[in-house]
Amino acid sequence: GQDPDWLKAQYFIWTSSIGYDVFYPGGTMLQELIDSWVHGTVDGEWADVCYESIKKNEMRTDWWEAVELTGHYGTIDFPSAFWGGWYDFFLVGNLEAYRGFNEESAPSVRGEASLLVDPLGHCQKGAAYFPQDLIAGRTLLGLMQAFEVYGIRPVARPNVKNVTFYVMSSNDTAGLEAANYWTSIEAFPTPRMTKYFLHGDGSASTERPTQDAAQDQLESSGYAYDPADPVPTVGGSNLDMPCGPLDQVDVDQRSDVLVFQTPAVPADEEALFLTGPLFAHLYVSSDAVDTDFMVKISDVYP
Repeated sequence: GQDPDWLKAQYFIWTSSIGYDVFYPGGTMLQELIDSWVHGTVDGEWADVCYESIKKNEMRTDWWEAVELTGHYGTIDFPSAFWGGWYDFFLVGNLEAYRGFNEESAPSVRGEASLLVDPLGHCQKGAAYFPQDLIAGRTLLGLMQAFEVYGIRPVARPNVKNVTFYVMSSNDTAGLEAANYWTSIEAFPTPRMTKYFLHGDGSASTERPTQDAAQDQLESSGYAYDPADPVPTVGGSNLDMPCGPLDQVDVDQRSDVLVFQTPAVPADEEALFLTGPLFAHLYVSSDAVDTDFMVKISDVYP
């Protein structure tokens, strides 16, 4: 459709241009998040109607097209900017919106969208883990970005570039020395994909298993899973549940969780920075009719 005459620019804060992949990442329903978000934003009986509709459309049906901009970014012909959060539950959709607006919009504005990513987004209860993310500074970055996209008091900001984000790390001494700071660059770093292999002895390394490896590295790993005792969600990108980088020790010690650990980064080497998309290729079998697998990366410290 046509843009309204009054639409001159848009600034998106902790939101998404896609629906299904936010509520059903990998096809798995985020039940608590959907429940709390819908009943916290939709009035009265319509909240139950909306919630049931989302549940009934757990497959990627045509119902989701009303909340998807995929394939429609070419209609965007106005300046735009985006504010996301690494622990925000809309992060995937926020980054997809930035990509679509920046790469598939009308030629007149293509490549001009800007992005700001703070540590938290909606996860404000996790602020204590990022002591160098000062609210005043973060808000000022967002205001400057908004002023620019709306053409309000346009000023030269040579130190604030197209992509500005908080470099995440732990909040212990080593983490604060390595990262936990803001940076601003012209574009996301181009990732160099690095493969890590999971071994039967519980290790993970960049070395591909070979037939000559020790037998304990070649053995398969397995576990028994009880749907009546599911692995709990501890931290992460939640809304009403506790969010942020919470301790995973209790989860990792469960018998139905497999842990594969890399060697520690030597103290005399530079800090290890991870950037870019994460993919896991699993070779699995199951005696259940339907099985979901989840893979996550945790930082082991101190």
